[in-house]
Amino acid sequence: MLNDWISLSKVALLIDFAGSLLVAFSAGRVVAQYVLRGGTALAANRLRLDLATDLVTALSFKTGAGIIRTLTVVGWSQFLLLLAIISLRFFLGQVLKRAR
Repeated sequence: MLNDWISLSKVALLIDFAGSLLVAFSAGRVVAQYVLRGGTALAANRLRLDLATDLVTALSFKTGAGIIRTLTVVGWSQFLLLLAIISLRFFLGQVLKRAR
């Protein structure tokens, strides 16, 4: 079976790492674009929305990793952390819908 050669905790770690990489690359991309565009207020507003969208996507990766972790570890602290991440992602998504 799949579980014999890939453990769920390793899969969750890889997905979590992918979300962290997305945050790092998005931040770097936004800073580079801000510098290249001359730092205007219009560019800053557009880049802020782009960064927020990327952060919501990264939270989706973190949520997926948290769901996978709940399959292996059952505890209230992990469950509440997952609930907080899902809630944060939901509210950020709603704010982004209204901002666009």
